[in-house]
Amino acid sequence: MTPLQLVLDTNTVIPALFFRREKWTWLKQSWKMARIVPLLCNATTLELMTVLNYPKFHLAKEDQTLIMAEILPFVKVCPDPSPSENLPPCRDPKDQIFLQLAWVSKAQYLVTGDKDLWEYQAPEGLTILTPATLKNRLNPQ
Repeated sequence: MTPLQLVLDTNTVIPALFFRREKWTWLKQSWKMARIVPLLCNATTLELMTVLNYPKFHLAKEDQTLIMAEILPFVKVCPDPSPSENLPPCRDPKDQIFLQLAWVSKAQYLVTGDKDLWEYQAPEGLTILTPATLKNRLNPQ
């Protein structure tokens, strides 16, 4: 099976990296088993590192490095996308980079827990999924 290439919003990556509950462990296992290939660019990697540095997580730099090592070996690095004239703007400007990366990289999916992105009027060729929907597509019953 060819792995799905997809963009994971930070709000999807963080729980997969932190939580040990089955609700999230399947996602980390999916990239470790090459069922999916997360696509990152410099801007989305910086966003992930910024979130890991939030005081609420109480993570030392060494811990942040160990957490990043849980995903970085399994990703495909893409160039930072330029704003696309063919892509409508998102309500939250911070989410635009994930849309642009998914669009430019031709990712099969953008996976997010962000309701604003679920309601985004994506052009044909850009599919936005919830993590639960992705899980169901990877493991059909």
